[in-house]
Amino acid sequence: IKESNYYLLLIMWTRLACLMFCIFFLVIFAGCLAPVSPARVPPGQSWRLTSYNVGNKMIKPESNTTITLTFGPNGLMSGSTVCNEYHATYQFEGEIISLGNIGSTDTNCTTPIKMTEMEKVYFQLLNNTTRFSLDKNTLTLSYFDEKKLLVFERQPF
Repeated sequence: IKESNYYLLLIMWTRLACLMFCIFFLVIFAGCLAPVSPARVPPGQSWRLTSYNVGNKMIKPESNTTITLTFGPNGLMSGSTVCNEYHATYQFEGEIISLGNIGSTDTNCTTPIKMTEMEKVYFQLLNNTTRFSLDKNTLTLSYFDEKKLLVFERQPF
């Protein structure tokens, strides 16, 4: 065998060894590279609305209003708005959230019209929610990845 053929065989075997090492590395460490499942919203945890979307702009609720949200067990959600209590069903699948059967009490409040309008906007945004993200003490509900709708802060137990 000529000297040039030894050189070609050496290059071929080196490439094959590198390829086998790469395959071995990927097989061994594939579990470490698997995507991390998204955080789940803990059942029973209460959340307070800190901002909501109006005309593609996030604004804070009026200072004297509290809107809450609680994900209960068995796919039931509840909360309170300016002057009503509400409930819904929910289901998580990864970062997708499906809300259904949203209903509320129909209390005639003596709150200013601005607060009543805020409550209507809140229910519309809640109804349009398709995604959620959880980052420490902040829960964000969005319309797909296109639009942030509602942002909540975790409330102490």
